Amino acid sequence: MPAKRKTTVNGRKSNSHALEKENGLASVSRHLPEARLSEVQAEIRRKRAILYARVSTDKQAEEGYSLPSQLDAMREYAQRKGFKVVAEFSDDCSGAIRLSDRPKGKLLVKILDRKEAEVVIVYATDRLARNLGHYLFLRDEWLEAGIELHYVTDGQSENTPESKLNDSIRGTFSEYWKAKILEGSMRGKIRKAENGLWVGGHGAPYGYRVEGKGKNAHLVIVPAHAEVVRRIYRDYVGARGKWASARQIARTLTAEGIPPPGGHGARGKPGRGWRQGTIRVILSREAYLGRFSFNGHAIQLPDLAIIDPATWEAAQAQRVERKRAATRNIKREYMLVNYLRCACGKRMTAYTSTPHRGRTVWYSYYMCNDKNSARHLATCTEKLLRVDIADSVAWEWLAGLLQDPMRLRAGLEQYARSLHTGQDKKRRELDRLNARIARLEKRIARLSQFASTAVDDDMAETYHAQANADAGVKAGFVAERDVLAAELAQADFGAEQQEEVMKAAAEIREGIADGDVSFEAKRQLVRWLNVQAKIEYRENVRGLYLECHLPYGADWRALPVVTRTY
Repeated sequence: MPAKRKTTVNGRKSNSHALEKENGLASVSRHLPEARLSEVQAEIRRKRAILYARVSTDKQAEEGYSLPSQLDAMREYAQRKGFKVVAEFSDDCSGAIRLSDRPKGKLLVKILDRKEAEVVIVYATDRLARNLGHYLFLRDEWLEAGIELHYVTDGQSENTPESKLNDSIRGTFSEYWKAKILEGSMRGKIRKAENGLWVGGHGAPYGYRVEGKGKNAHLVIVPAHAEVVRRIYRDYVGARGKWASARQIARTLTAEGIPPPGGHGARGKPGRGWRQGTIRVILSREAYLGRFSFNGHAIQLPDLAIIDPATWEAAQAQRVERKRAATRNIKREYMLVNYLRCACGKRMTAYTSTPHRGRTVWYSYYMCNDKNSARHLATCTEKLLRVDIADSVAWEWLAGLLQDPMRLRAGLEQYARSLHTGQDKKRRELDRLNARIARLEKRIARLSQFASTAVDDDMAETYHAQANADAGVKAGFVAERDVLAAELAQADFGAEQQEEVMKAAAEIREGIADGDVSFEAKRQLVRWLNVQAKIEYRENVRGLYLECHLPYGADWRALPVVTRTY
């Protein structure tokens, strides 16, 4: 679609919407009576307006700032000014949230970006934004784009020094009152927490429950749950003569039918069993010592202690020691890790077992992710798969694909041609990200300019804070763009990349003949060809279905039967 051209109408710059208006007037003037023509002309010339309302608390609604009351006032204002309302949006959220990050605010921004409206109407300055930098940036950006900003309480924001001064004063007071409200609210919450009352926004930690409502809400110990917490600590530190791991504790509690903490199941109901991650969280909570914290303030509530200090310290020492000695910190060679799926469809992870019963041999296994964190809760019944066996079968297949250089080159060329199809959507997304990054860079530069010319340090700091926030958003877009660009670069499997694969294949063929192919070379080839493996049964025989980018690569290979697992 060709870009909308800007031109000059009656000595002023205008976009294609203005041209459409002029063309519309010209076309209808030839077919309507003069009386009707004047009505149509007036309708076509009416500016299109968006109404935007926002509340963040019930108190605001009680004080006359309710969404319906704001919208009624804005509709009356639009009618009085002769605007045509094309959209109405309402948000129930904090004014500190950027407009483009609000559920309905982002829709308003999209309409303006598509140039489907020329006017934005809000009830008052603080309904648009509580952050001064964000508010002034929106105003200047819209004024520069020719978008009018109107307030029911104060009229139109003009592009004049006087109007900008008034806008800045109103925005400063909005941000000031927001900060005062937050300061008072936080002081009250800290005093409440220090008095043993509950100020948490989520459920109480396991072992406690919240009693009372509102200002009288406070924590009390749940005896049955507290006993489970004590048992977890005792078993972990070996108070009964034998220590247990987090996984073993989770398995035992599940087998005994002890309900786990709520929130894992539907509608906040208890999950179907304990997980080792839940055990680790319980072992790390200082709340069980009667030590709580709120907004960086340490609060001592000894009456709510469940664990004694000696047991707590012993548990923390055990956590440090077990982490140091964990076998997962030892580097292993797993050729198919991240490229292997279980028969159930889930990915498989790899681990190395600890030698036991006097043996000194270490065996590594691929295991379904369904069993990784909570094996006793897993629904998958697939057995472990020895890493050495799976990797050997996969490598034998992969090495066979490299034996015929001419066939390999033809396959790589065919793969390169196939990559060019279906990439248009990613390229459009890359263009969109680049456009967003460019707009953010422009905004950051403008905010930095505002900061350098601000009348006081507080306003300069506000501009700097907004610029830093925009820089964070930009960093996210840049990271997303880089990933997408890398994917497109990978999709462009050109002659240079093909030669790299051909060279590596030649070296691997020589290494196979000499019995010397490094693990790094194997993994590199797996990545280049995007090898995908999955456990699959054919006629009750367990095997691996293997495929890669090469058009002739797919194959199923039976897995050798292992009669004994160590």
